[in-house]
Amino acid sequence: MRYSQCLFDHEGPQSAPHDHRLRSHGLILVSEIVSPGSVTIDRERKPALHARGGVPLFLLVDPVAEPAAVTLFGDLRDGRYQEIHTVAVGAEV
Repeated sequence: MRYSQCLFDHEGPQSAPHDHRLRSHGLILVSEIVSPGSVTIDRERKPALHARGGVPLFLLVDPVAEPAAVTLFGDLRDGRYQEIHTVAVGAEV
């Protein structure tokens, strides 16, 4: 089972006690690590999903890429990330 790492603002997510869906309300950052079995989902679908959900920042760590890379998606407007900054693992983001 895979989980994204999430940071919430002071209010946290709003959901019912037995509701296991992750709500995007209150999220300020989501991070994801690309795995070999879900490259397309992690690199393409998840950034779009989190942008549509209104998550301001999305950090993608991609050890599968050659060379390994870290990408920060930001400047969310109209349900899309406008700024995408990629660096090699170990460099400043």
